[in-house]
Amino acid sequence: MTRRRLTTSGAARESSPRAHRRRARAARPLRAAPVSRVHRPPPGWWRTHGVPIVLPAVSPQRWTERMFRVFFVRQRDLGSLDALIDVATAQCLDSDGLRAALTSGLYTDGHQPLRRAHELDVTAVPTFVVGDRRLAGPAHR
Repeated sequence: MTRRRLTTSGAARESSPRAHRRRARAARPLRAAPVSRVHRPPPGWWRTHGVPIVLPAVSPQRWTERMFRVFFVRQRDLGSLDALIDVATAQCLDSDGLRAALTSGLYTDGHQPLRRAHELDVTAVPTFVVGDRRLAGPAHR
């Protein structure tokens, strides 16, 4: 049986059990879908679709978690060579090869854009440099 009542704002409101359940459902907070309902493509799906992809031999997720743990929990300086070598050794990487690559300057070409950004005092993304004027971050709209 559906009855209508007036609310404090003067609007009519249904008072049936169905309307009550509908309002209760609408008031519930949203929950994340269970993991079993999330669509995950089958392993190797890219091969069947012709996507040329090369996966890394070492999982970047484990590497990233390890680096966060070393920095935030063990409070080691990730800028030091010894800390990087320790993390690499724990991840079963060749510590001698990593030390040789980092000390020989093999990858210094990749640091040129970072050096240029440091020279221009880039501290936010995006930063635009036009002539002698620098616009940094979203605050300069």
